[in-house]
Amino acid sequence: MPADRRVLRSSTSQEQQETAILAAAAEEFADVGIQRASTEDIARRAGVSRSTLYRRFPSKEDLVTTLGETLTRQFFTQLAEAINGLNPR
Repeated sequence: MPADRRVLRSSTSQEQQETAILAAAAEEFADVGIQRASTEDIARRAGVSRSTLYRRFPSKEDLVTTLGETLTRQFFTQLAEAINGLNPR
């Protein structure tokens, strides 16, 4: 079967899966640290299989990098909202 005709086993979108994986990774890293965190535990927390996790994030390093980028974007978005309209002084 061609890859473009493959049926997803889950009713969640790829974006929802990635969001769930990133949230689960953040929790797992906070609980046990990045070194001790296992992809199996992250996948379990996210409600996805390990193969789905690795399809979205080919390595633990990719997962850590994407999570860092996501959290940085969220921080600067919240900061911009907090200072919007304030006097520069």
